[in-house]
Amino acid sequence: MTVDTVAVPGTAWTRRQPITLVKLLALAPGRQLHREQVIAALWPNATVEEAAPRLHKAAHYARRVLGPDGVVLHRELVSLFPNVGTEVRIDAVEFDDLASEALKNEDVTAAGRAVDAYDGDLLPEDRYEEWAQGHRDRLRRTYLEVCRLAGRWSDLVEADPTDVRVGVALMRERAESGDHHSALRLFERLGRARQLELGAVPDAEALALRDALIGPTSQGAASQFLVGRRRERAALERVVEEAATGRGRAVLIAGAAGMGKSTLAAWLRERVVADGWRTGQGVVSAVEGAWPFAPVLDALADLARRHPTLLDGLNDRYRDDIDRALSGDAGNWAGQNASQRLFIAVAQLARLAAAGPGLLLIVEDVHDADDGTMRLLRYLVRSCRDERLVLLLTHRRQPTTDAFERIRNSLLGRSGALDLALPSLTQSETAALVAAQAPDLPDDVVEHIWSISGGVPFTVTELARSAVDGELRAPAEAVLGSLAPPTRAALERVALMGSTFDTDGFIAMSDLPEEQAFDCLDAALAVLVVERTLRGFRFRHPLIREALLDAVPPHRRAALHRSCARRLIEFGASPARIGHHLLAAGDTVAAVPFVLRAAQTEVAVGAFRDALSLVESILGAARDEELVAARTVRADALAAIGDPAALSAYREALAVADQRQARVLRARMGQLAVLSGDTDTAAAVLHGLEPDGGPDDSAVLLAHGALAYFTGDIDGARAAVADSLRADPAQGSALLQSNLVALRGLITHTRGEWNHTLRAELMRTRDDPGLATTVFDAHLCVAEYLLYGPTPYEDVIDLAQGLRRTAQSSGVLRAVAFARALAGEAELLAGNLDTAERELSTAVDLHREIGATAGEAHSLQRLAEVHLTRGHLRTATRLLRRALPLARSSVLAPHLIQRIYGTTVAAADSPETARAAINAAKAAMTQTDSCDFCAIMFEVPAAITCVRVGDLDAAREFLAAAERSSTLWEGTAWQAATLEARAHLVAAEGDAEQARQLRHRAADLFDDVAHPLDAARCRAG
Repeated sequence: MTVDTVAVPGTAWTRRQPITLVKLLALAPGRQLHREQVIAALWPNATVEEAAPRLHKAAHYARRVLGPDGVVLHRELVSLFPNVGTEVRIDAVEFDDLASEALKNEDVTAAGRAVDAYDGDLLPEDRYEEWAQGHRDRLRRTYLEVCRLAGRWSDLVEADPTDVRVGVALMRERAESGDHHSALRLFERLGRARQLELGAVPDAEALALRDALIGPTSQGAASQFLVGRRRERAALERVVEEAATGRGRAVLIAGAAGMGKSTLAAWLRERVVADGWRTGQGVVSAVEGAWPFAPVLDALADLARRHPTLLDGLNDRYRDDIDRALSGDAGNWAGQNASQRLFIAVAQLARLAAAGPGLLLIVEDVHDADDGTMRLLRYLVRSCRDERLVLLLTHRRQPTTDAFERIRNSLLGRSGALDLALPSLTQSETAALVAAQAPDLPDDVVEHIWSISGGVPFTVTELARSAVDGELRAPAEAVLGSLAPPTRAALERVALMGSTFDTDGFIAMSDLPEEQAFDCLDAALAVLVVERTLRGFRFRHPLIREALLDAVPPHRRAALHRSCARRLIEFGASPARIGHHLLAAGDTVAAVPFVLRAAQTEVAVGAFRDALSLVESILGAARDEELVAARTVRADALAAIGDPAALSAYREALAVADQRQARVLRARMGQLAVLSGDTDTAAAVLHGLEPDGGPDDSAVLLAHGALAYFTGDIDGARAAVADSLRADPAQGSALLQSNLVALRGLITHTRGEWNHTLRAELMRTRDDPGLATTVFDAHLCVAEYLLYGPTPYEDVIDLAQGLRRTAQSSGVLRAVAFARALAGEAELLAGNLDTAERELSTAVDLHREIGATAGEAHSLQRLAEVHLTRGHLRTATRLLRRALPLARSSVLAPHLIQRIYGTTVAAADSPETARAAINAAKAAMTQTDSCDFCAIMFEVPAAITCVRVGDLDAAREFLAAAERSSTLWEGTAWQAATLEARAHLVAAEGDAEQARQLRHRAADLFDDVAHPLDAARCRAG
């Protein structure tokens, strides 16, 4: 932007809203808009009254930069330089006028002038501004039209590389003219345009042209340069043999940089490919600032490119979920099940690929992986244990992330992953590797290489190569020392982008004229600094890239990061990548919109910890609307992971929010306070917050309903839920729907309204994934009624299996977890302990993965019962200790706490210990833990324990409470359990015959509801 021929520096705009207002007006007809049009574009969620002061403030700051006539508000109009005598030129408008005239008259020459006038996508730095998107898309379509009219095919392909027919024709034309660089560049563009589509492969004709120019991409046989590692190779062979029988396993290959992890992984890949296995590979550090899950998705994309017919068997829904994730855009992700759907889709594709001889997935450098990627890897291992799958992860031992260490320990523990630590090469192995690289080196040189290399394969290889030229040099210099200064400088800039890049990226980042950039790229290829891949290039080894980066001083690196960010904006790269480089450049203010968008994407896909890390990096620089959005994202992410700081975070967001924004924030904060047990805070936050006919009414009513329920106003809670459903018939977002159904289930539970309708509702989840999403939290007691009632366990297990199949095909991981837990409970009560343990262990892991604390606590409690039945008291107690804090933080705490304490009493190793557990439970349980329906699960074991320790008065008290509760369990095993407890008390009081009769009545009732283990115990006395 220039004013009176003087360029306006970017630093003049200290706030985003003034410059955004200027851009909006510049694109408007006649450079003016009605003030309500401006408000609707810039502050869509604010009322006119709320936004009017912001408009005046933005105009004021704009005039400080442009002059007093820059932005004028007159009556209802807002204008940019409205004075007739002011000459205003806007490049986008000039292009639009030229193009419109050329298209109208079909004037080829004028179309060419319009093409020359186009300066790229409109406002690339404002890519996420909704008001600019329509203008940008229209101008882009117009540009493509004038390119076609003018016959400017090269410009057309550069702007729209998805036009394969034109692209291949141009590629052939360039190849025939001898311009191989341009031909290969076109090939990369064709591939890049399709890389976000799962399974997309380069056009066959384009691939044939590329291979004719440079030959097929091949890194050579890994075994050629793999020496030693006999122990490791033998271990990997055993893993492959086991996996081929359907025993999937993870392998972690650890080693220092340059120790040969990638070479060993490549050897294994060659090994299994020879047996017909499918393979896919991804790398954590492929690009700087990649978003969560990217390395795993890259491995799947590689798998699909190598085996495109594999996707014919993948459900379209799964494919869409993975394609959406590959794009890295939050636009189509909605609701709490986003990451759950992605996890299920990834596992389903892995199962499909493993259905043949086997599947090897390799993810390298996981020591740098984000939390989301590591969780997805753990889920993949756990869900594919019975598949022909090997998941190979390479990593350095230091430094590592907390996410990596946490998941690594989990994989090595219960998942039984193989841990391979690569040692240095021995002297003889070093000599063999030198011989493979330089067979004619004298023995003394080989000896010297051994003495200074430390047996590190990369160092040995580079020293051997440098020795061929007659001089031993340090590994980095051995690779980079022969590069000319301009080439090395160009590579230093390119290295900032990541370990992979394409020609366009190299030319853009090298900051060199095209021909000179091509010369540098050729030089780097010649000395093996970089190598070709199917999609472009990569640095031959991470240490080479690291050596380039280490040579850049900090002050220069910041400038390079800033330059990289500008290039990425031009390329339309992901906001996470752009924000990463702006933050690294120290330009936090410029990073705000990109980082905020990236954080919102990560929340949308369930990568909450990664979102927190991002948003906290910009909180100090965000202003106005962006500050509200950033604080809201932080509060929502903290709430999602159960962090106690979430309430404070909501208060911080409220401090900068306007009245409309505050409504939904108050509703969320009130709901969170209720679930945290802080009803006083909830009441204060929700005081005066009432429905107003707006879009947030359901959330407001839900919060009021939750507060009413947990303060004992059941009728008030019921009315609030009913009003909420009427206010939003579609029940709003998935999260809102989840909470509404859960609260409705709790209310129905508390009112004791258990009838066949609830069982029918549970059965209906087979065909209703929306209900399946929340069926566990909403209808836990319905499931318990089925389990302890007359419903045959075979029917319950069939129900669970049907629900699981429906949930998996629908991508509803929460329902999958519920189905696993339900099946495990049924198997436990039927006496099938091995099956029960397997199902419940899986349910524990699934619920943990999705953050469903209620489901995890319940599954742990049931798993403890399995171990208790086997007599494994310590294991049962340990599981219950894990379950208790999870139950405490759950909305279902009143129902879970009592059954966990009941099992804790039963798992005690002596009557005295059990009595102490009862005392502890009574002291710990508060009024809010009271539930007449669930109380029996604590009161029955408590009564029996008190009998055993001789405290008959306490036993009578607990038994009386249990018998009151049993009236709600008519026709279920809990009535039998109450009779059994009564038999213990009667026997202690001295009436052995009555006790015997009570036990037999209890056994008969247990038989009626198919509880064989319980029935046998009663008959045994």
